[in-house]
Amino acid sequence: MARVPKQKTDDLLGIGYMVTSYCLYAVVNCLVKVLGGHISSYNVAFFRYLFSLITLIPFLSIAEFNFKKDIKAFNGYNIMRSAISFVSMMWFSAGLAGTPLNKAMSLTFITPIFVSIMGIFWLKEKSSIEKWIAIFIGLIGGVIIENPASGVLDYSSLYIIGSCFLWALTTLVIKILSEKQDPIMISFYMSLVTVPLSLPYFLYNPYIPTLKEVGIMVALGATYNLAQITGAKAYHLTKLTVVAPFDFMRMILGIVMGYIFFDEVVADNTIIGSVLIIMGATLAVYKEAKAKVRKKGVEASK
Repeated sequence: MARVPKQKTDDLLGIGYMVTSYCLYAVVNCLVKVLGGHISSYNVAFFRYLFSLITLIPFLSIAEFNFKKDIKAFNGYNIMRSAISFVSMMWFSAGLAGTPLNKAMSLTFITPIFVSIMGIFWLKEKSSIEKWIAIFIGLIGGVIIENPASGVLDYSSLYIIGSCFLWALTTLVIKILSEKQDPIMISFYMSLVTVPLSLPYFLYNPYIPTLKEVGIMVALGATYNLAQITGAKAYHLTKLTVVAPFDFMRMILGIVMGYIFFDEVVADNTIIGSVLIIMGATLAVYKEAKAKVRKKGVEASK
């Protein structure tokens, strides 16, 4: 029996982990939408991070958590990431309450576009005509989904877009943190900071969840942790260019889950805009990945 080359095995495992991560994130968004229907976005954020912290504790053994050693790695970037993620979560929860799930999932594809723009202006990454074309295509897709020609401004969708912008910002911060910290520890520190950050509003406007809601919150926290861990595992096993083409699954999952659980029907402009955003995001990802490969080749030849 022929042996499967290790790289191909890693690629298949990476794709499997990434597909699993996308499925889990779709469940997370569905649960957030369920809770956001009758709980304020502030309290949804509080409970999400609280149960995320509680359900993450068992995973600390995998990361070989050592308080004295690991607490020294905690720095300002962890605080920055947590604060931005907290606001992003509140905006996303507020947006989901009034936005169809399939439309919200489609708009999240604009995040890589924002990452590309920030990379150019913040990290001083090299730009190219291809990257700017990718950014332009993605932004046009976002405009089509919003459909400004209808004359109705969808404020809920604006919350989603704002959340994507902040999530793109945290992506850059996570890139910096991941150089020295384990993905599980990064998630742990985020929950550790965001729980007290969201506590004041909860104390000012407390909400006592029902037993059913507690079950949903536990599922939300655990699923969110698993989504982050499986996604990080995918990027560890294989290249970004291998898993990037499977990003379209998020749109399909959003359409299917929106139809099954919320009786949503996807609009034509959402489909057209999503396709354009995916095209732009994929082009931006491939361009960045090729640039990294080229840079490594130059460094290796020196």
